[in-house]
Amino acid sequence: MKRGILFFIFSTFIFITAYSQSLSLIRGGVALTNEQTLIYVNTDASAINNCEDIVCYNHTSDSIHVKVRKKAISITAGTQNYFCWGSCFLPAVFESPNPLTIFAGDTTDLLIFSCHYLPNDNYGSSTIMYTFFNEANVNDSICVQITFDCPEGIQDIAKNEIEFSNAYPNPATDYTSFTYSLPVSFKGEYMFIMRDMVGNVVSETPIIDRAGTIKVETDHLGDGVYFYSLLVDKTPYLTRKLIIKH
Repeated sequence: MKRGILFFIFSTFIFITAYSQSLSLIRGGVALTNEQTLIYVNTDASAINNCEDIVCYNHTSDSIHVKVRKKAISITAGTQNYFCWGSCFLPAVFESPNPLTIFAGDTTDLLIFSCHYLPNDNYGSSTIMYTFFNEANVNDSICVQITFDCPEGIQDIAKNEIEFSNAYPNPATDYTSFTYSLPVSFKGEYMFIMRDMVGNVVSETPIIDRAGTIKVETDHLGDGVYFYSLLVDKTPYLTRKLIIKH
């Protein structure tokens, strides 16, 4: 009986050790859950959409050799995508050929991993799963799903009809401002929103006038990276990055 119990304990230990998760994915200082979906919106179907804000963390006491594998969940016809893990790979590459070593209790540099989506003038949404895994144990892994969205519905507004400045100052301390000019011919609803790295809305301003300046107070917000968007009929028309540093 005692021998059976010891065997069960030993087997359980081996199972947990073999399938324990040594890696975490972090975005904006917040750990992502396994298979969490992140959405990156870009309304310009001729421009590349980039994800460059995810880092991989090794929370064990040993160095880990980590590789990345991509898997297409759903892809809009005519689009392309590729990723970088130390080096950048062609769209036809689905697994990084060489691992990167992440030392114990350390993380990758912010720009080591990135993924990129080329709409090639095609509107629609594509979702790709990226799996970070221990080369010595493929079951020791963590995944994130990235949805690249190039929405339809507002592309009939000519690019030169909407003028929306970059944030200034950027980095911001106490406040940041934006100037804008919107087409009189389009009667849709305009909204300015700003989100933190995990997608929480920290500022929201309806835009009533067709031209003017938006001032956003930032003195109450923590240091870090934020994203601001101009919404047209509740659809992001543009999204850009703002850094807050006190």
